[in-house]
Amino acid sequence: MEINSVKGLIEAGERDAELGKEYIRVLAAEYFLKDYAPNDLSKVFGSGAPYWGISAVGKFNERLADERGYYLSDVGIIAVYAMFGIIAVVGFVIIWIKSFTIRIPKSFAYAKYYIWYILFTSVTWYSVYHYHYIIATILALYLYQKGIDDQKRVELVKKILIKIKSKDKKQFDPTT
Repeated sequence: MEINSVKGLIEAGERDAELGKEYIRVLAAEYFLKDYAPNDLSKVFGSGAPYWGISAVGKFNERLADERGYYLSDVGIIAVYAMFGIIAVVGFVIIWIKSFTIRIPKSFAYAKYYIWYILFTSVTWYSVYHYHYIIATILALYLYQKGIDDQKRVELVKKILIKIKSKDKKQFDPTT
C-alpha cells in the first residue's frame, strides 16, 4: 500500500525485527521474568498491581519505565506473571484452553470471539488486565458461562422429553 503510515509501520517492524534480543520488548520481558520479583514469594504470587507514583511498586515501575524503557504494558502475559504470579498465568491458560474446547450455543459465539481477541492480544499487550478492558472481559466470561449453562439446560430438557416419550409409547402400545 502507498499509505505513509502503513509504510512507517512496516519500516518500524523491520527495524525491530533486526534488533533481535536487543529489542526493548524482549529486554523488558526478560527483566520482568527473571529480575523483577524481589523474592521467591513474589515469583509465585506476584508483586501486586502497581499504584503508579504512590505505592513502592508503582514508584519503582515508574523509575523502571523512565530509566530503562521497560513497561509492564509492553509485555502482555508476562506482566500478568510479574504482578499476579504463576497462579494467574495458569488460570489464564485454563481459560484459553477451555475457550477452544468447550462448546457453547451459536447465539453466544460473540463472547467466545471476544475472549479470543483478549487472549491473542494479551500476548504482547495489556488487554487481559487493563481497566479499560476488565468490565467487558468479565461480561464476556459471564456470557460464556451463561451459554454453557443454557446448553446444559437444553440437553437436560431433551433427555427428559425423550424419556417421557419412551414411557408414553410403552404405556399406550397395544402390543404390550
